[in-house]
Amino acid sequence: MQSSTQPARLKIRPLLQCKHSESRTRTNLSPRADFQLTPGNTLSARYQYYRDTWQNDGVGGQTLPQAGYDSFSTEHTVQIIDTQTLGTKGVNETRFQYLRDNDTQNPLSTAIGINVLGAFTGGGSRKANRPTIKSLRIPELHLVVRG
Repeated sequence: MQSSTQPARLKIRPLLQCKHSESRTRTNLSPRADFQLTPGNTLSARYQYYRDTWQNDGVGGQTLPQAGYDSFSTEHTVQIIDTQTLGTKGVNETRFQYLRDNDTQNPLSTAIGINVLGAFTGGGSRKANRPTIKSLRIPELHLVVRG
């Protein structure tokens, strides 16, 4: 009795299957108000709020989910502009701007990072928080038109 042997079939499975869900939310709010103080003097005020949120950022390709991070940044801007008309040939404009920028990055894992060259990156994220940035600007512009 002869038995027929069939060759064994080799199933190849990927070493790494990485599915992740990245989500981003942006918010931008910017109201403005203009006030005419006198016929030749206008005051403008503007506020801007900007917020950008990422969840599971830095994940995908060869980077495993635990090496990702959540990112959150906000920006507050206040601008005040005083414009004065000086007769028929001159304008004086004074601007005030305050900016506050804050970026936060929270790693999904604080474990030791692992990088297998050409294969994958796992372990904890190497992202860190940036300091809050604050700036203040007060430029003044004088414009005189001759003609």
